[in-house]
Amino acid sequence: MKLNPMMPVLVLLLQIGCSENTALKTVNENDSVSSVKTVESSNANVPVKPVTYNNGITKELSEDDKYVIYCALLGSGFGGEGFSASGLLVYGKTTIPPKDFDRLKKDSEISESLLLNFEKANRKIQPLRDGYDVPAAILSISGDADTLKLYEAAKRKYPDATAVVNFSNVGIDDTYSIGLVYVEFYQPDKGLDRFYYEMVMGKMAKSARAKANFYNVTSFRKIPVN
Repeated sequence: MKLNPMMPVLVLLLQIGCSENTALKTVNENDSVSSVKTVESSNANVPVKPVTYNNGITKELSEDDKYVIYCALLGSGFGGEGFSASGLLVYGKTTIPPKDFDRLKKDSEISESLLLNFEKANRKIQPLRDGYDVPAAILSISGDADTLKLYEAAKRKYPDATAVVNFSNVGIDDTYSIGLVYVEFYQPDKGLDRFYYEMVMGKMAKSARAKANFYNVTSFRKIPVN
């Protein structure tokens, strides 16, 4: 699997679940990530089969693995889109529904199992943690699914806020190694950026696993939906 770097991103020294730091990379939309396929659904009325993994058991992401993924997302720099480490980033504490999901169904690089699991994961809104193992310049707020309104609320609570971000729930493929998340990232001088990240997970050796299976996200493939 070959992932070509597109632009620099922040490297975060992740602790606990995010302990083993890995350089994060962003690749072009057309670059190959794996031999798998992917999602969107506004009102998800279409019946979806549960994803069955190699061991025959239907599996979801563990809370510990979700923690590692959101740590990596918050430390990623969002593809080098201009967020400065000196700024204050605020994230919404509630997941948001993904948009333009049909666009992903046409992406041959995204596996069917990843699409199905992502759709299932996003049938309900879920809370994120109040905090992650990330720099003090990243804070959380209970806000709106509308990311522009989230920014207004963030500025009222944190006048130094320079950017906000909302995330969907995360889906995982049947190899438990490729993830998918929808992101809305807003900075006043650059506007609203909406995209998906297809993520390659860094797995710990079985002998080193305590709770989480992942130690970090090793690369991101950005799929714009603007």
